[in-house]
Amino acid sequence: MAQISRRKLCAKTIEFVNKKINSQSVIKRNKKKASDFTRRGILTFPVLLLFQINSLRTSNQNELDIFFKKINNSDVPKRVVTDAAFSIARKKVRYQVFHELNRETVAHFYEHYEAEKWHGFYLLAIDGSTVNAPNTPECRRHFGVSKNQHLEAEDERAMAKVSHCFDVLNSVTRDSMIRSSHTGEREMAEKHCESLGDTDLILLDRGYPDTRLFKLIKNGALTFVREFPSGNGLSPVNFMLRDKRSRLRHFR
Repeated sequence: MAQISRRKLCAKTIEFVNKKINSQSVIKRNKKKASDFTRRGILTFPVLLLFQINSLRTSNQNELDIFFKKINNSDVPKRVVTDAAFSIARKKVRYQVFHELNRETVAHFYEHYEAEKWHGFYLLAIDGSTVNAPNTPECRRHFGVSKNQHLEAEDERAMAKVSHCFDVLNSVTRDSMIRSSHTGEREMAEKHCESLGDTDLILLDRGYPDTRLFKLIKNGALTFVREFPSGNGLSPVNFMLRDKRSRLRHFR
């Protein structure tokens, strides 16, 4: 029964996303110019988005060949769209469309599926990291570069800061962002908190405690965990799941 229910949920979610990416209001809101995607072609707005939200693991050209093999029900991959054509087409789409799709798909999930909770709370882990960005002049200017005393200036690479707010019990990304490498993790955590509610329990590691962040969480009537027992070999998430007597320490 659970497997059938999960299949139905997946089918509903796919149907929902399909309606969104084919919606004229979504297309109009998220194309850069009114003249974009007005002519009939292979890389329409829905097809372009559908390709990009797949888990792309190899080169763009290889992924494009595999993608069109599947949607055209071909026996073998065939060159339908070139990487160069794809690069031109994706520049016509505003990046905000992916924020919109994620936000509304997440809302659809919680509305149509009985999501798992811990003592009445959704367990949300927030964490950040730095990642390599494409090492182009534009990315170096926008995101900044890695600073290392052992690197010559010409060897420095573009680096970005990323942050993730993740529902650990339901494997759902609530929110994610990419910012300049100079942006602090606490600042990004504050932005995550703006969209959370009183049934969300925020899990933060030891690097996050900060009076400003705690006040923001408290003023938003949110709940957080800031300390965990040390030396027991458990991660914060596993500790929360295993120890039902854990105390939630609120900022006062």
